[in-house]
Amino acid sequence: MMFRHLEAFVETARTGSVTLAAETLLVTQPTVSGQLRELEEELGVALFNRLPRGVELSEAGKRFLPRAKEILSARKKLLEEASDYKGLLSGTLELHASNVPGEYLLPVCIAHFKKAHPSLRIVMKIHDSRETIEAIQRGDAYLGLVGGSVEDPDLEFFPIWDDRICLYASAKAEFPETVTLQELAALPLVMREEGSASRLTVQNALKAAGLEMNSMEVVAELGSTTAVKKAVAAGIGASFLSGISALEELEAGLFRKIEVTGLAPIERRFYLVRHRRRELPPSARAFCEYALQKAASCFN
Repeated sequence: MMFRHLEAFVETARTGSVTLAAETLLVTQPTVSGQLRELEEELGVALFNRLPRGVELSEAGKRFLPRAKEILSARKKLLEEASDYKGLLSGTLELHASNVPGEYLLPVCIAHFKKAHPSLRIVMKIHDSRETIEAIQRGDAYLGLVGGSVEDPDLEFFPIWDDRICLYASAKAEFPETVTLQELAALPLVMREEGSASRLTVQNALKAAGLEMNSMEVVAELGSTTAVKKAVAAGIGASFLSGISALEELEAGLFRKIEVTGLAPIERRFYLVRHRRRELPPSARAFCEYALQKAASCFN
Protein backbone atom coordinates (compact mmCIF):
# COMPACT_ATOMS: atom_id res chain seq x y z
CA MET A 1 0.00 0.00 0.00
CA MET A 2 1.35 3.40 -0.99
CA PHE A 3 0.27 6.89 -0.05
CA ARG A 4 -0.85 7.60 -3.61
CA HIS A 5 -3.31 4.71 -3.31
CA LEU A 6 -4.85 6.30 -0.22
CA GLU A 7 -4.90 9.72 -1.88
CA ALA A 8 -6.77 8.26 -4.85
CA PHE A 9 -9.22 6.56 -2.49
CA VAL A 10 -9.91 9.65 -0.39
CA GLU A 11 -10.22 11.99 -3.35
CA THR A 12 -12.54 9.63 -5.24
CA ALA A 13 -14.70 9.32 -2.14
CA ARG A 14 -14.82 13.11 -1.82
CA THR A 15 -15.75 13.82 -5.43
CA GLY A 16 -17.78 10.68 -6.14
CA SER A 17 -15.96 10.43 -9.46
CA VAL A 18 -12.78 8.76 -10.63
CA THR A 19 -12.48 11.37 -13.38
CA LEU A 20 -12.79 14.33 -10.99
CA ALA A 21 -10.35 12.69 -8.57
CA ALA A 22 -7.83 12.31 -11.40
CA GLU A 23 -8.20 15.98 -12.31
CA THR A 24 -7.62 17.04 -8.70
CA LEU A 25 -4.60 14.77 -8.32
CA LEU A 26 -3.22 15.87 -11.71
CA VAL A 27 -3.02 12.33 -13.07
CA THR A 28 -4.99 10.39 -15.69
CA GLN A 29 -8.30 8.65 -15.04
CA PRO A 30 -6.77 5.19 -15.80
CA THR A 31 -4.05 5.89 -13.23
CA VAL A 32 -6.59 6.54 -10.47
CA SER A 33 -8.63 3.51 -11.53
CA GLY A 34 -5.50 1.37 -11.37
CA GLN A 35 -4.53 2.69 -7.95
CA LEU A 36 -8.02 1.99 -6.58
CA ARG A 37 -7.94 -1.51 -8.01
CA GLU A 38 -4.53 -2.22 -6.45
CA LEU A 39 -5.71 -0.91 -3.08
CA GLU A 40 -8.85 -3.06 -3.17
CA GLU A 41 -6.81 -6.12 -4.14
CA GLU A 42 -4.43 -5.58 -1.26
CA LEU A 43 -7.23 -5.04 1.26
CA GLY A 44 -9.29 -7.85 -0.19
CA VAL A 45 -12.52 -5.80 -0.20
CA ALA A 46 -14.40 -3.52 -2.60
CA LEU A 47 -14.17 0.09 -1.46
CA PHE A 48 -16.66 1.47 -3.99
CA ASN A 49 -19.86 0.48 -5.66
CA ARG A 50 -19.47 1.26 -9.38
CA LEU A 51 -22.66 2.89 -10.66
CA PRO A 52 -23.59 4.31 -14.09
CA ARG A 53 -23.54 7.85 -12.71
CA GLY A 54 -20.22 7.41 -10.87
CA VAL A 55 -19.05 5.66 -7.71
CA GLU A 56 -20.18 5.51 -4.14
CA LEU A 57 -18.50 4.16 -1.05
CA SER A 58 -19.26 0.59 -0.13
CA GLU A 59 -19.81 -0.33 3.50
CA ALA A 60 -16.13 -1.30 3.72
CA GLY A 61 -15.15 1.99 2.07
CA LYS A 62 -17.21 3.98 4.59
CA ARG A 63 -15.45 2.16 7.40
CA PHE A 64 -11.94 2.61 5.99
CA LEU A 65 -12.28 6.25 4.86
CA PRO A 66 -11.70 7.89 8.30
CA ARG A 67 -8.58 5.80 8.88
CA ALA A 68 -7.24 6.63 5.41
CA LYS A 69 -7.74 10.31 6.15
CA GLU A 70 -5.90 9.90 9.47
CA ILE A 71 -2.97 8.24 7.72
CA LEU A 72 -2.73 11.00 5.12
CA SER A 73 -3.06 13.66 7.80
CA ALA A 74 -0.29 12.04 9.82
CA ARG A 75 1.88 11.89 6.71
CA LYS A 76 1.29 15.58 6.05
CA LYS A 77 2.23 16.44 9.61
CA LEU A 78 5.34 14.30 9.41
CA LEU A 79 6.43 16.02 6.21
CA GLU A 80 5.80 19.43 7.76
CA GLU A 81 7.84 18.53 10.82
CA ALA A 82 10.64 17.22 8.60
CA SER A 83 10.57 20.49 6.70
CA ASP A 84 10.69 22.40 9.98
CA TYR A 85 13.59 20.25 11.13
CA LYS A 86 15.54 21.09 8.01
CA GLY A 87 14.79 24.77 7.80
CA LEU A 88 13.05 26.31 10.79
CA LEU A 89 14.88 26.91 14.04
CA SER A 90 12.43 26.31 16.84
CA GLY A 91 12.25 24.27 20.00
CA THR A 92 15.16 24.14 22.44
CA LEU A 93 18.90 24.47 21.92
CA GLU A 94 20.98 23.24 24.86
CA LEU A 95 24.53 24.56 25.19
CA HIS A 96 27.11 23.39 27.71
CA ALA A 97 29.94 25.70 28.70
CA SER A 98 32.79 26.06 31.12
CA ASN A 99 32.83 28.91 33.58
CA VAL A 100 34.30 31.89 31.75
CA PRO A 101 32.62 31.47 28.34
CA GLY A 102 29.40 30.46 30.06
CA GLU A 103 29.26 33.50 32.31
CA TYR A 104 30.98 36.21 30.30
CA LEU A 105 30.94 35.39 26.58
CA LEU A 106 27.99 33.17 25.67
CA PRO A 107 25.21 35.38 27.13
CA VAL A 108 26.12 38.21 24.75
CA CYS A 109 26.55 35.84 21.82
CA ILE A 110 23.21 34.19 22.59
CA ALA A 111 21.49 37.57 22.67
CA HIS A 112 22.72 38.33 19.14
CA PHE A 113 21.79 34.84 17.92
CA LYS A 114 18.29 35.09 19.41
CA LYS A 115 17.56 38.22 17.41
CA ALA A 116 17.81 36.13 14.25
CA HIS A 117 15.92 33.17 15.75
CA PRO A 118 13.39 34.53 18.25
CA SER A 119 11.32 31.32 18.43
CA LEU A 120 14.30 29.28 19.62
CA ARG A 121 14.57 28.59 23.35
CA ILE A 122 18.18 28.39 24.55
CA VAL A 123 19.26 26.56 27.68
CA MET A 124 22.83 26.90 28.94
CA LYS A 125 24.44 24.59 31.48
CA ILE A 126 27.70 25.62 33.13
CA HIS A 127 30.30 23.12 34.35
CA ASP A 128 34.07 23.18 34.38
CA SER A 129 35.86 22.38 31.11
CA ARG A 130 36.44 18.72 31.97
CA GLU A 131 32.77 18.11 32.76
CA THR A 132 31.68 19.96 29.62
CA ILE A 133 33.97 17.87 27.43
CA GLU A 134 32.77 14.68 29.11
CA ALA A 135 29.15 15.68 28.38
CA ILE A 136 30.03 15.97 24.68
CA GLN A 137 31.85 12.63 24.77
CA ARG A 138 28.87 10.88 26.39
CA GLY A 139 26.39 12.44 23.98
CA ASP A 140 24.63 14.43 26.71
CA ALA A 141 25.29 17.62 24.74
CA TYR A 142 25.84 18.53 21.10
CA LEU A 143 27.92 21.68 21.59
CA GLY A 144 30.22 22.93 24.32
CA LEU A 145 32.34 26.03 24.96
CA VAL A 146 35.53 25.29 26.87
CA GLY A 147 38.81 26.88 27.84
CA GLY A 148 41.07 24.17 26.49
CA SER A 149 41.25 21.18 24.18
CA VAL A 150 42.08 17.51 24.76
CA GLU A 151 43.39 14.74 22.55
CA ASP A 152 40.35 12.80 21.42
CA PRO A 153 39.90 11.67 17.80
CA ASP A 154 36.11 11.77 18.21
CA LEU A 155 36.03 15.45 19.17
CA GLU A 156 36.49 18.59 17.09
CA PHE A 157 37.73 21.79 18.74
CA PHE A 158 37.26 25.09 16.93
CA PRO A 159 39.13 28.14 18.30
CA ILE A 160 36.63 30.93 18.85
CA TRP A 161 37.89 33.54 21.37
CA ASP A 162 41.31 34.56 22.68
CA ASP A 163 42.01 35.50 26.27
CA ARG A 164 44.92 36.36 28.55
CA ILE A 165 45.18 35.24 32.16
CA CYS A 166 46.77 37.71 34.55
CA LEU A 167 47.34 37.98 38.29
CA TYR A 168 44.78 40.26 39.97
CA ALA A 169 44.28 41.53 43.48
CA SER A 170 41.79 43.79 45.21
CA ALA A 171 42.62 47.44 44.71
CA LYS A 172 42.26 47.84 48.48
CA ALA A 173 44.55 44.96 49.43
CA GLU A 174 48.21 45.52 50.26
CA PHE A 175 49.89 43.60 47.48
CA PRO A 176 52.96 44.82 45.57
CA GLU A 177 52.52 46.03 42.00
CA THR A 178 55.28 43.69 40.77
CA VAL A 179 56.53 40.41 42.16
CA THR A 180 59.26 37.97 41.23
CA LEU A 181 58.61 34.28 40.82
CA GLN A 182 60.02 33.66 44.29
CA GLU A 183 57.75 36.32 45.78
CA LEU A 184 54.80 34.90 43.89
CA ALA A 185 55.32 31.55 45.60
CA ALA A 186 54.79 33.24 48.97
CA LEU A 187 51.67 35.22 48.03
CA PRO A 188 48.28 34.00 49.30
CA LEU A 189 46.52 32.74 46.19
CA VAL A 190 42.92 31.87 45.40
CA MET A 191 42.65 29.23 42.68
CA ARG A 192 39.96 27.45 40.68
CA GLU A 193 39.23 23.81 41.44
CA GLU A 194 40.78 20.75 39.78
CA GLY A 195 39.23 20.19 36.35
CA SER A 196 39.16 23.89 35.53
CA ALA A 197 40.87 24.76 32.25
CA SER A 198 41.92 28.09 33.78
CA ARG A 199 43.71 26.31 36.59
CA LEU A 200 45.40 23.87 34.21
CA THR A 201 46.57 26.70 31.96
CA VAL A 202 48.04 28.61 34.92
CA GLN A 203 49.56 25.44 36.35
CA ASN A 204 51.34 24.68 33.06
CA ALA A 205 52.62 28.26 32.74
CA LEU A 206 53.98 28.23 36.29
CA LYS A 207 55.60 24.85 35.73
CA ALA A 208 57.31 26.17 32.61
CA ALA A 209 58.69 29.01 34.76
CA GLY A 210 59.97 26.54 37.38
CA LEU A 211 57.14 26.73 39.93
CA GLU A 212 55.00 23.81 41.07
CA MET A 213 51.48 24.46 42.32
CA ASN A 214 52.03 22.36 45.44
CA SER A 215 54.86 24.66 46.49
CA MET A 216 52.70 27.79 46.41
CA GLU A 217 50.54 29.39 49.10
CA VAL A 218 47.10 28.43 47.87
CA VAL A 219 44.67 29.61 50.56
CA ALA A 220 41.44 28.69 48.78
CA GLU A 221 40.22 26.58 45.86
CA LEU A 222 36.80 27.63 44.58
CA GLY A 223 34.39 26.15 42.08
CA SER A 224 33.60 29.15 39.89
CA THR A 225 35.18 32.29 38.53
CA THR A 226 32.54 34.39 40.27
CA ALA A 227 33.45 32.85 43.63
CA VAL A 228 37.14 33.48 42.98
CA LYS A 229 36.46 37.12 42.09
CA LYS A 230 34.44 37.63 45.27
CA ALA A 231 37.26 36.15 47.32
CA VAL A 232 39.76 38.45 45.61
CA ALA A 233 37.49 41.48 46.17
CA ALA A 234 37.28 40.53 49.85
CA GLY A 235 41.08 40.58 50.10
CA ILE A 236 41.53 36.86 50.81
CA GLY A 237 44.28 36.63 48.25
CA ALA A 238 45.38 37.33 44.71
CA SER A 239 44.31 35.16 41.82
CA PHE A 240 45.10 34.35 38.23
CA LEU A 241 41.94 35.34 36.37
CA SER A 242 40.74 35.50 32.80
CA GLY A 243 41.15 39.03 31.47
CA ILE A 244 37.64 38.76 30.04
CA SER A 245 36.16 37.88 33.41
CA ALA A 246 38.06 40.59 35.31
CA LEU A 247 37.53 43.42 32.81
CA GLU A 248 34.54 44.97 34.56
CA GLU A 249 36.22 45.05 37.98
CA LEU A 250 39.43 46.38 36.49
CA GLU A 251 37.65 49.23 34.71
CA ALA A 252 35.67 50.02 37.86
CA GLY A 253 38.85 50.30 39.91
CA LEU A 254 38.01 47.32 42.12
CA PHE A 255 40.88 45.12 40.88
CA ARG A 256 44.43 45.83 39.85
CA LYS A 257 46.97 43.74 38.05
CA ILE A 258 50.12 42.41 39.62
CA GLU A 259 52.98 41.98 37.19
CA VAL A 260 55.04 38.79 37.60
CA THR A 261 58.59 39.17 36.35
CA GLY A 262 59.99 36.04 34.78
CA LEU A 263 56.57 34.65 33.90
CA ALA A 264 55.68 34.56 30.23
CA PRO A 265 52.26 35.97 29.24
CA ILE A 266 49.59 33.34 29.84
CA GLU A 267 47.59 33.21 26.64
CA ARG A 268 44.72 30.83 26.03
CA ARG A 269 41.83 30.20 23.70
CA PHE A 270 38.24 29.23 24.17
CA TYR A 271 37.00 26.46 21.91
CA LEU A 272 33.71 25.36 20.49
CA VAL A 273 33.66 21.57 20.82
CA ARG A 274 31.42 18.98 19.15
CA HIS A 275 31.45 15.23 18.55
CA ARG A 276 32.59 14.26 15.05
CA ARG A 277 30.29 11.24 14.80
CA ARG A 278 27.04 12.84 15.93
CA GLU A 279 24.93 14.84 13.51
CA LEU A 280 23.99 18.23 14.87
CA PRO A 281 20.29 19.14 14.90
CA PRO A 282 19.48 22.28 12.87
CA SER A 283 19.52 24.65 15.86
CA ALA A 284 22.91 23.41 17.06
CA ARG A 285 24.31 23.46 13.53
CA ALA A 286 23.10 27.04 13.01
CA PHE A 287 24.60 28.18 16.31
CA CYS A 288 27.87 26.45 15.49
CA GLU A 289 28.09 28.25 12.15
CA TYR A 290 27.05 31.55 13.73
CA ALA A 291 29.59 31.28 16.54
CA LEU A 292 32.47 30.42 14.21
CA GLN A 293 31.66 33.29 11.86
CA LYS A 294 30.40 36.09 14.07
CA ALA A 295 30.94 35.47 17.78
CA ALA A 296 34.01 37.69 18.02
CA SER A 297 32.10 40.61 16.51
CA CYS A 298 29.57 40.46 19.38
CA PHE A 299 32.16 42.14 21.59
CA ASN A 300 33.39 44.79 19.16
